[in-house]
Amino acid sequence: MRRSTDRILVTHQGTLPQPDHICAMLGARRTGGDYRTAAFEAAVREEVAAGVRRQAGIGIDIVNDGEYSKTSFSDYVSDRLGGLQPTPTPYVSPISGRDIREFPEYFGESSIPGLPRAAGIRRVIHQCVEPLRYTGRDALAADIANLKAAVAAAGVEEAYLPAVAPGSIEHWLKNA
Repeated sequence: MRRSTDRILVTHQGTLPQPDHICAMLGARRTGGDYRTAAFEAAVREEVAAGVRRQAGIGIDIVNDGEYSKTSFSDYVSDRLGGLQPTPTPYVSPISGRDIREFPEYFGESSIPGLPRAAGIRRVIHQCVEPLRYTGRDALAADIANLKAAVAAAGVEEAYLPAVAPGSIEHWLKNA
C-alpha cells in the first residue's frame, strides 16, 4: 500500500458517468436483451482506459474502473448472482428527489426512450427464489483485466475495483 507523509492521497468511490453508447447497451439488460457482446466489451475496455487516464490526470492517486461494466453500483448483483428473479413491483428511491429538482438535465431521459439516465432512480427489486450462487466470474475476470490494462497504460501505482456491500443491496434484494 502506498503511503505519503507529504500529502493526503486521494481516491474516490462510485460510478463515473457512463457515455450514452454504454448506457444503451446496459439498457438492453432491462428489456432482456443480451448486452455482453464484443462491442460492449470493447466499449467498456476503452472507457475504463479513458476513465483511469482522466482520474490520474486530475490527481487521483488510487483509481478505479468507474464501474462502466455495471448497470449501477448495486443493481449489478442481479447480473452476477444466480437464484434471483425480479419482483413484480419496482422500487422508486426517495433519496433522489432533491437531486432531481436541482439537476433535472442530468436526470432526464437517456438515449433510450423512457429510461432515466441515472438508473438508480427507479430500481427493479430482485427476490431470492432459490439458493444464491455466484455466476459473475467471467464478468469479474473482464473487470480485473480491463483495470489492470488501464492502470499499466496510465502508469498508475494503485487501483481497486469497487464492490457493493451486502448491507447496501439488502434494500433491493428481498428473500422470497
